[in-house]
Amino acid sequence: MKLNFIVFLIAISLASCADYEKGEQPPKTLTTEIDIVQNETGEYAMNFQDEKEWKMSVASSAEELDWNTLVPVKDYQQNPEATTRQFFGFVNKEGDSLVFSNKKIMLEGAHNFRDLGGMKTEDGKRVKFGMIYRADKLSDITENDVEKLQNLGIKTICDLRTTSETTEEPDRITSNASFAYFHLPVGKDSLMGGGGEKEMIKEIKKFDAEKSAAFMAEATRDFAVKFKDSYKSLYQKLNKNETPLVYHCTAGKDRTGVASALLLDVLGVSKEDIYADYLMSNYYRYAENEETLEKAAVYGIDHTTLRPFMEVRESYLDEAYAQINKEYSSVENYFIEGLGFTQDDLEKLRSLLLY
Repeated sequence: MKLNFIVFLIAISLASCADYEKGEQPPKTLTTEIDIVQNETGEYAMNFQDEKEWKMSVASSAEELDWNTLVPVKDYQQNPEATTRQFFGFVNKEGDSLVFSNKKIMLEGAHNFRDLGGMKTEDGKRVKFGMIYRADKLSDITENDVEKLQNLGIKTICDLRTTSETTEEPDRITSNASFAYFHLPVGKDSLMGGGGEKEMIKEIKKFDAEKSAAFMAEATRDFAVKFKDSYKSLYQKLNKNETPLVYHCTAGKDRTGVASALLLDVLGVSKEDIYADYLMSNYYRYAENEETLEKAAVYGIDHTTLRPFMEVRESYLDEAYAQINKEYSSVENYFIEGLGFTQDDLEKLRSLLLY
């Protein structure tokens, strides 16, 4: 969803100022047993949900973790010379072993770039860290960001934006030989599905908060079923082990949010955690969203009308699930009947992405 473009169009058509009321910081909806956060200076902080006595190992990849040389968490000291992302292996007295890293990847030019790793399935497995990333647009990333993506070992980038979006704001990595870039468009080039800018402006002027939310719910409902070829190509690349892979749209919340929800669902993650991950876009995009809403108010754009476009809501994802259940009865059947996966394909996907 091209929110800056929407703001521009409405600004042209309105002259009076509107009130702006800053929204509250959205909660951090997704919690895991161990939460690792990396700040802007590169330092790591670890938060534990329980009181178990964990021991740990640290390495530059999950494969390099030394499980035979563990130290108590309280004795951990960060290596000041480490320039790449760190992976943490944890073991407690009960024999539980977990691999974690920071979910949010700090970039200068993207705000919603995160790892799907650490999500727990209902049969007790985990999504591997360092394999699948979801993100917002990569058109504003810096040279430092490109280097960070290379250090993450990213092989494949799947761009879910429309042709007009990629033409106007191309990813900065499309000509970089380090990455295989694939354009897998989801959505229509025109916000309203046709009619040009004048018709678009006319329609947007009719919006209120309720209509905006209904529009977003309808759009989210249609992504997976009307653009299933793009989702099929994305999931096939995961199944061909073209990882580490990042997929993204513009804000990293709608088309990307549906892609993440369906993948996590077929991997066996609970609905509760799927929705929690989906809603984390509100948490990570809060500052950027509020800045846009405040600027829009100067041009007469009511923040209550625009806010539903900026956020993700449970009701939006509800619509996507309802449509898939209506047409395919379940997400697994969507993969099989809609995308052409076999049961062997799904088992392979789970074996590649879970541990």
